[in-house]
Amino acid sequence: MTTGAWWLSLLLSGSVFAGTDLARQTVIVVNNKEPAGAKLAAFYAEKRGIPTNQVCTINVRNAETITRREYAEDIREPVLQFLTRAGWLTQRPGHTADGMPAVETVANRVAVLVLIYGVPLRIEPDAAVAETTLPKELRRNEASVESELALLPVNGLPVMGPLRNPF
Repeated sequence: MTTGAWWLSLLLSGSVFAGTDLARQTVIVVNNKEPAGAKLAAFYAEKRGIPTNQVCTINVRNAETITRREYAEDIREPVLQFLTRAGWLTQRPGHTADGMPAVETVANRVAVLVLIYGVPLRIEPDAAVAETTLPKELRRNEASVESELALLPVNGLPVMGPLRNPF
């Protein structure tokens, strides 16, 4: 067995997670509107040794692709509230480089955010979001839900155009 296969085997078996810092730094996101999701989340948490208080339940339309508004209201805000209330993410008022008020993340204890079956995958393009300073070929605002959630601690990022992942 190659080293990579051995590591993948350990990861899938859960022995890398159970009782480790990684298990204590993992948050599971499950969609309450997908009946199979809760059962799968419980199974995953048990196998990985992730406490049940690290499961964030959201209520979003059960579809692979959702609108940007659905993402903001039904995924982003509930996950952000869950993380801040539980002390996973600490934010405070701050300012952008140009002096505009913004929220600044000062601590983030989440290493892994697991999206369980039933959490939407994509955010569809939104024609209401307009940006004219970018070249036409870069005027896009569709996204993957996981990429948007990876940037959850960062505030004030543009929705339109390409963005380098700072992580």
